[in-house]
Amino acid sequence: MIRPRSCALAGSRWERSTRSPATTTTWAPSRRSSTGGTCTVKKCLCLALFSLADRRTPCFPSWPQVAEAARRVLKTRYELLPYLYTLLYWAHVSGEPVFAPLWLNFWTDPATYDITEQFMWGNGVLFSPVVHEGATEVNAYFPAGLWYNLNDSSTIYAVDTGLHVTIPTDIYSTNIHVRGGERLRALES
Repeated sequence: MIRPRSCALAGSRWERSTRSPATTTTWAPSRRSSTGGTCTVKKCLCLALFSLADRRTPCFPSWPQVAEAARRVLKTRYELLPYLYTLLYWAHVSGEPVFAPLWLNFWTDPATYDITEQFMWGNGVLFSPVVHEGATEVNAYFPAGLWYNLNDSSTIYAVDTGLHVTIPTDIYSTNIHVRGGERLRALES
């Protein structure tokens, strides 16, 4: 299994360069710390949510903003674990991918072929992460249909064709949208 790096290289002096990988790679089933160890979901969740005193851990740097961003994104991941486990089950049974580029689910939409900065969980959850240092907005593409923002329940309706939308994003946010009609099993926070 390919495991993405969860943070910038050890000794990195740039807080912003660490926030984006720390929040984006949280959505993979297994992550690899750049400091050498494997960062399992349970280990990172415990470190992020409950280790307030010592933030100098292999998975999280000592910067308060990065640690807070990681805590928030891991909390959301924890709430979505039932959905992720269902996707992992179906991947085992049928071979369907858990993570997919947009073109895999929307192969009739040519606009999705070149999109490399967004990905999906299964057929129904779309991630549009911040991947550029210092970015305060994300230019996201939404294939045709109704999409619900998981954070604030706002909707994006791409009528018959896809729609490019610029989404303002703060340092602590991850843009997660759920496709209309998708059942999303989640834990209460």
